[in-house]
Amino acid sequence: MSTQLWRTRELMRVLTLKRIRTQVRKEELIRVRRGVYAPVPCDDEEELRALLLCLPDGAMLAMQTAARRHGFGVLRESAVHVQLPPDIAKPRLPGLFVHQSVLPVRPVTVGGLPCVPAAQCAVDLARGCPPYGRHAGAGRRTPLGCGYGGRSHGGAAAAPGLARRAAGTGTRASG
Repeated sequence: MSTQLWRTRELMRVLTLKRIRTQVRKEELIRVRRGVYAPVPCDDEEELRALLLCLPDGAMLAMQTAARRHGFGVLRESAVHVQLPPDIAKPRLPGLFVHQSVLPVRPVTVGGLPCVPAAQCAVDLARGCPPYGRHAGAGRRTPLGCGYGGRSHGGAAAAPGLARRAAGTGTRASG
């Protein structure tokens, strides 16, 4: 069962600002986020709903935050990742990482929360991961033959070597 959440402007229709502050001090009303209140303490899902109430329209959970909702089994982190359309200014809130989409994304609802679709979430997570073999040290080659540390670490520069390996035609000619 979800907890009722109220924005300050909704509460001010029936209470004065002084009365709201008094109820928060007496713990009759819980301040979940700035401008969002609940009658009882909230769990993680309700806190995410409260956060989304503070964000502009079009905001949706993204990256690791959405991946957990989709059941990807990613590690929990304290930061919340959201994605906004490119024409909306990024809000600055504590514990919030804002990503802006280049292409339009239609959110899917997972557990009552708007999230980027699972396929988009997987692609975004993969793009944010370090290249395979990065632990080997700067300037070294990864097992895929792609350099990094000032060199290319994927994309078109890696494709010829990967294509040869996939075709079984051997390694790159030295020269």
